[in-house]
Amino acid sequence: MHIAGIARLSLSSTSNGILIFNNSGNANTVSIQSGTTTASHTLILPAAQGAAGTYLKNDGAGNLSWQAPSSVTEVTSASAITTTGTTDVLATGMTVTPGAGNYIVMCSGMFSNSFKLGITYISIYVNGVKIASSERNQDGASGNIPFATQTYVSLLAGQAIEIRWRVNGNTGTLAERSLIVQKIN
Repeated sequence: MHIAGIARLSLSSTSNGILIFNNSGNANTVSIQSGTTTASHTLILPAAQGAAGTYLKNDGAGNLSWQAPSSVTEVTSASAITTTGTTDVLATGMTVTPGAGNYIVMCSGMFSNSFKLGITYISIYVNGVKIASSERNQDGASGNIPFATQTYVSLLAGQAIEIRWRVNGNTGTLAERSLIVQKIN
C-alpha cells in the first residue's frame, strides 16, 4: 500500500486503535497503540535518522528530536593535599572541562584543620569565578570531617569547573574527594 497525504485508520469500537507492522516473514509484529486521550495529538518525527544510542525527545508540542543521553564525568583522588593559604587555591586533580551545556556539579570528601579553632572552606568555581552559593565551611576538629557541596551551572565551550579551598590559619588537609559533573539535557 502506498499513501500520499493523510491516511486515517480507525475502528468503530470503544477500544484504542492499534497499528501493527509485520516482519518480512509475517512471523513477528511490532505494534503501536494509542492511549486513552481526551484530545487529538500529533507527533512530528525528525527529518533524519538519529545517531546510535540517541532517543526521541518530545518538546511538549509534539515535535520529536533525537537526543543523546546525559553524560556524567567523575574525577576522584584519595591522596591528601595540604594548604596554609588564606585565599582559595586549586584542589589538585579537581578540574573538569566538560564542554558547553547545563550541568549539576557535586563535590564531596573529607577535610581537617590542624588548629581546633581553624576553619576550612571549599567552593566550586567556573573559569576562576566562585559560585557563591557553593561555599561550605567547617570549624576545625581533630580527624577528617565530611563535606559536600553542589550547584547548577551553565557553561560555554572551554570553560572549566574547579574545586578550590582555603583555611583561616594553620594547616588544612583535604583528603579523599570526588567531583561529579552531570550534563542536564
